[in-house]
Amino acid sequence: MDQGKQNKASYIFPTLKPSEIIICMRDLQIPFAEEDLSKPTALRLAFVFEAFVDIFMGIPKEQFEQPSAEVIDLLENPEIHMTALTQMSFFTKLNKLMLEIGVDDFSLRDILKPEPIHVRKILSALINFAKFREERMCVYEQYAHKLEEYAEKKHLLEEQQQELVEKLTAIKLQREEEEPATKGLLDANAEWTRGLKDLKKQQIALSSDIDALKKVRNDLNDKLTNTQFLVMNCKQDCDKIRSLIVHSPEKLVQLLEELNASLLNAKNSIAAGEKKIREYQSKIDMMAFVEQDVSSSIKLLEECETEMNKYDAALHKVDNTKEEIEKKNAKTRDLNSKEQQLSRQLVASQEKIARLQKHQQMKRETIEEKLTTLREEYSVISAERTSAQAKIDEHKRIVDEMEQKVDYVTLP
Repeated sequence: MDQGKQNKASYIFPTLKPSEIIICMRDLQIPFAEEDLSKPTALRLAFVFEAFVDIFMGIPKEQFEQPSAEVIDLLENPEIHMTALTQMSFFTKLNKLMLEIGVDDFSLRDILKPEPIHVRKILSALINFAKFREERMCVYEQYAHKLEEYAEKKHLLEEQQQELVEKLTAIKLQREEEEPATKGLLDANAEWTRGLKDLKKQQIALSSDIDALKKVRNDLNDKLTNTQFLVMNCKQDCDKIRSLIVHSPEKLVQLLEELNASLLNAKNSIAAGEKKIREYQSKIDMMAFVEQDVSSSIKLLEECETEMNKYDAALHKVDNTKEEIEKKNAKTRDLNSKEQQLSRQLVASQEKIARLQKHQQMKRETIEEKLTTLREEYSVISAERTSAQAKIDEHKRIVDEMEQKVDYVTLP
């Protein structure tokens, strides 16, 4: 830190002429007269220094008139010390500016009791820095603009990263909250799948039984039709026989009884077949109900599958979000690296500018010294010439007087 101050204090700047100072102050739009330089006052110099602090440091006068709340709280009667606080705050900022531009002997006396010679030196340093600042402002603004752009990009990327992190956290929380329900649905899905497989096996077995029973029913219907046909033939035969003389009615009665017994057996067989058919029909209806239940289960499974697909999509989205966050982080690191690189370039440029300024000031000082030497030599030569001319004039006067005396003596 001390070394930095030493370097800043070693800056060399030319002391400007009063006319140059007045012209430069006019260019800076700071009211200033030659009297302010020859007979400076604390009030006028305070106004000038306030203008330079506002130009170079961006701190307006009003900010010095409002001390910080922390300082006011430390004082018992702050209104008594308000003027002193304002002056000290202003002096602190102004002294910092003076150290930056190479005026290391600036003191509070320069504000309260300014002296013409030192005021001229201070204003020369301020004006020299203003010229240098104006010359280098393009380079500085270019780097500053780039830094602002990178800072804005960094801020946007950090906001996007924060949003993505919040989304990822919300998805993780939602996933944790839905995990028990999802596990329950998966278990229920597995249970329903096993039940459906069992029902499918039963359906296949019952379908085979139903087909066999339908075949039996068809066979029984065929037998019933044949039996009814036989009964009808028997009745016709009986009618024919009745029309004839019956020689052996006992045999006929026995035959009829046998036929009736056969018919009764056929009816019983048909009734038993129809009963089985009704039982199988009941089973078929039950299977239809089971099939409807199975359809509902399949629909539920499809819904579960849809939810699982949504869950997989959410997981895929989470993975994509993680990749995007990594990309944003990498981009942020790249921007940070570029920002650091630009900062280093800016520092290097400022150091280079400082070196150029120092070299330029040394050249100016050398030229000033040469000009001073030439002026001194010119003054010496002028003095010698004046002295010689005076001697010549004196000798000429003496010669003239002697000539006049000679003429006076030689007159008749």
